[in-house]
Amino acid sequence: MENSLKRPLEETKDINDQDSKKLKLDTENIDESNQQTTITPKYDPLTREIVYDNDEDNGIEGGGDDDEDDNNNNNNNNNSNEDKVKKGGGPVRPEKLTREELVELQKNKLTTDDSKKKKVCVLLGYSGVRYCGMQKNPGLPTIEEELELAMFKAGGISIDNYYCQQKIDWMRCARTDKGVSAIRNIVSLNLLYGPPEPLEMMNAINGYLPEDIRIFDIKRVNNQFNSKNNVDQRSYTYITPTSILAPIFSQKKPHPPNTPFHFTTETRDFLNAILKNYVGTHKFHNYTSRKEPTDPSCKRRILSFTSSDAFEMEGVEMIEINVVGDSFMLHQIRKMIGCTMQFLRRGVLEDAESKEEALEQIRQYIDVTLSYKTMCLPMAPGAGLLLDKCSYLNWEKKFASAHGNLQFDDKLPLINEFKQKIFKEIALKEKDHNEFTNWTIKFLDEYPLNYKLLRELYLNPVPVPERKNPPKKKLDGQTRRFQKIEKFNQSRNNNKSNNNNNTNNQVENNNTSTVKAEEIKNETSENK
Repeated sequence: MENSLKRPLEETKDINDQDSKKLKLDTENIDESNQQTTITPKYDPLTREIVYDNDEDNGIEGGGDDDEDDNNNNNNNNNSNEDKVKKGGGPVRPEKLTREELVELQKNKLTTDDSKKKKVCVLLGYSGVRYCGMQKNPGLPTIEEELELAMFKAGGISIDNYYCQQKIDWMRCARTDKGVSAIRNIVSLNLLYGPPEPLEMMNAINGYLPEDIRIFDIKRVNNQFNSKNNVDQRSYTYITPTSILAPIFSQKKPHPPNTPFHFTTETRDFLNAILKNYVGTHKFHNYTSRKEPTDPSCKRRILSFTSSDAFEMEGVEMIEINVVGDSFMLHQIRKMIGCTMQFLRRGVLEDAESKEEALEQIRQYIDVTLSYKTMCLPMAPGAGLLLDKCSYLNWEKKFASAHGNLQFDDKLPLINEFKQKIFKEIALKEKDHNEFTNWTIKFLDEYPLNYKLLRELYLNPVPVPERKNPPKKKLDGQTRRFQKIEKFNQSRNNNKSNNNNNTNNQVENNNTSTVKAEEIKNETSENK
């Protein structure tokens, strides 16, 4: 372990790319016998049966918090029934049901001919353990697959619109990735009801949903409402056991092995001071993948980042870390949590002369990760990540008087009850499978940050690199008008010259044809 701590940063493998397969199998595909499995390429959305095969990895990425760059691929079930092939194999696109089969599914629907489509927002929570993300992905079990099927059986979606989400303006607020859960996610769509009433429709849909997906409320909104475009803030929660925060690599005061670690108030204050370094607008290109340091889309604003006191669940001491921001990139939250975990495990506080000195060292380390230098950062397991809340502050200012706010305060008892169930699942993962502990040993401790290099980069920062595709220089209105006039005159002159050339060519062709005709006439007369 000491040799691995001295490994330079350039030689460490990118655990996000090179070891994504190991991380995916170790942390997200553990069955009851604690054996490694892979996601099946066959899935029946009607019976919800999943068959696991001991085949090679099919290239499905696991565990993320991406709520940006959502391309709105709502029309996923169109075209042919050919296999959806990825590298190393992939899921099989299920065949579309016939109209007779769809009618049979809706035999107990609540809607009638008097029901009309109305724009609503659906508040739902779910546990993402058994699913490959929120967004619909034909051939794989997803949250939207279950939700759309339940709404269809209840009559909220007509037969003609079942295989095309665009017709009902379907949109989710946050697209959580595989294994990531949500406490309050929002889906907007045009739902058929009236009759039945929204409460009756909600109860019917919940009756068709599995126990790990619950709808808390259905609320009428204006026709222009879009759950993704109108959101102002997103709040995420990360649940982790406190045992992996023990300073076991401290040089002066290492935590004794095989000894329980207790998360004290002093540790909480120190952790909150570390998390405060991420608050504000920064370039998070190192906290995601496939982004250049000069990419403007890497700038994100974080409003708050705090930790709760320790609490015990299923015999495991845990903490709840909450982060609120305008938007987040893929893996951004998990990498911020991963770096914070490594600072605590290294024992920066225990090795420093004072708390202020330790916080200053960590601030310098974080500043380097937010600089233009590209580096690999540790990524915490996706099993502890939850989407907590989506806020629509600007929308509420305009339309709250007509449609009410979207805080759903009257549903807090149901939401908190479902939240405790998800917390319990996370605690059982650590208690039964040591999911967080195994990840810490295999990845966090095996690929540590090079603190010596971070210190050098802080003293000698990397200069700003040139952008590969620099933005075009903006011109004033007068310059643009002159350019348009010049371009128009140039094109007109080119047309005139082309017309003159065509006329000259036509005259030359006529002259040559006349000469040839006279020659042929002379030859015929001579022959006679």
